[in-house]
Parts: sequence; C-alpha cells; structure tokens
Amino acid sequence: MKPDYASFGCLIVLSGGAAWTFGKVGHWIGSFSSEDVATYAQWVGWIAGIALGILILVAIIPYGRKQQKLATRDHETHQVQEIHVTDPRVIEVAMVGNVGPNLAVDIGDDKILYIQGQWLYACDIYGAASPENDEGDELFNGLPASHSFPCSEFTISRLQNTGEVLHIHVAGDYLPPEAPVEALKSEHQFQPSELFSGSVDDLASIMDHEHLRRKAS
Repeated sequence: MKPDYASFGCLIVLSGGAAWTFGKVGHWIGSFSSEDVATYAQWVGWIAGIALGILILVAIIPYGRKQQKLATRDHETHQVQEIHVTDPRVIEVAMVGNVGPNLAVDIGDDKILYIQGQWLYACDIYGAASPENDEGDELFNGLPASHSFPCSEFTISRLQNTGEVLHIHVAGDYLPPEAPVEALKSEHQFQPSELFSGSVDDLASIMDHEHLRRKAS
C-alpha cells in the first residue's frame, strides 16, 4: 500500500494553520501592552503552533505506518476470517470521544469479539436496504428484524490483520446489549474488530493489557 500523501499533506496544512492562529492570538493579546510585547507574543504563538503540529505528527505517523503494514498483509494473504457466533453475551462499551459505538461479545471458548466504529450503523454491512420509516430506530443498529444487531446468532466476516469487517450475516433474534461498561480509554488504539482472550467481566483489564502489550512490541 502506498503512503497516504494526501492525508500527510492535510496534517502539514493543519499544523501551519495552528501556528498562524496561535501567532495571531498571541499578537492580539500582546497588543494590549505594547507593540514590542505583541511581536514577542506573536513569535511565541508561532512556536507553540509549530510544536503542537510536530507532536501531532510524531503521534500519528507511526500509527499510520503500522496500519499500512497491516493492510499490506491482508492484501497479500487474501484471507477472510469467518466467525460463527451463537447465544453470545453482548456488552456495550462506553464511547470515548467519537470512538464508537462499541460492543464486546463473549463468543465462547474464553474469547471476546470486540467491535467498534460507525460502520456498525451501515446497512450494507448487514446486506440490508436503508429503512424507509422509523422501524428499528429503538434497536442498536437501527435496522428492523432480520437485520437487527446484535443478535442471538450471526456470522461475521473480517480481515485478520486490519480487523476490517466485510459483512455480518444476521441469523438470530435481536439481543439487546447489556448496559455500557467503562473499558475503553482515550489512549487505546484498536482495529474495527479484535479478538481478545478472557472473560468480558474482566474487559477493562484485558483491553489495558492488550494496549500495553502492543505499545511495547
């Protein structure tokens, strides 16, 4: 996969915009004192904006490279993993910022299927057409029976490295998720779908451990 030069360029532009904005604000604040102070404050604002941009790039570039490597592996292997789930226990995971919606599904054999993202609301993931009325609005994914998710039986098709979910085939009845639990943290970086080992009752510690393991690797 080629580097996303467009996204990188957008980050550079945003960093430059932050520097310009900080400089203008610094000059405006300093102008209440004197022109010399205003000029000095403007330079401080520029430096602060540039520093912020550098911090953002330092945080994002390694993650972007990692995602490219994972996508390359999926492209090279052409392997799609299908997981058939029956009678699961489903827990909603509280959103952090705009990361969500999130679900943790006990799929048996001491395994947890963790799924997150706005794609959970996408009709095409379930092979459904857009609803023409309000039917299904009270359900988690907003789709009526035969496509309502989560459910008592389903098959999920996913790419193993990036965790991208290609399709969810609904085969059972709607299963409302249990009340949201606080397990996701702002520093966590997980794929759209993940497989964890352990019990959903220990989800918070499992996600913390998995985050730290990946950070150290």
